Amino acid sequence: MMTNQEMFEELQKSHRKVKHLMRKNKRLKRKNSKLNKALDKACEELEKWDINNFDNTTVTKDKWREWCMKNETDSSKIKL
Repeated sequence: MMTNQEMFEELQKSHRKVKHLMRKNKRLKRKNSKLNKALDKACEELEKWDINNFDNTTVTKDKWREWCMKNETDSSKIKL
C-alpha cells in the first residue's frame, strides 16, 4: 500500500506530464495553424495561375485544397 507521501509524489509526476502534454498540444496547434495558412496561400496562388493559364477549366482555391489533401500515391489518378 502506498503512503500519503508516495501518492502525493505520483500525483505531482502525473501533473507534470499533463502540463507537458498540454504545452506540446498548444505547439502542435500553432504549427497546424501555420501550415493551414501556408496551404491556403499556395492554393490561392494556384487558383490565380489556373485562371491566367487555362481556358474554361478554372479550378477554385477550395478544389486545389481538396486536391492537395488527397492521399494518392499515383498522381495520374488525381482528378481536379
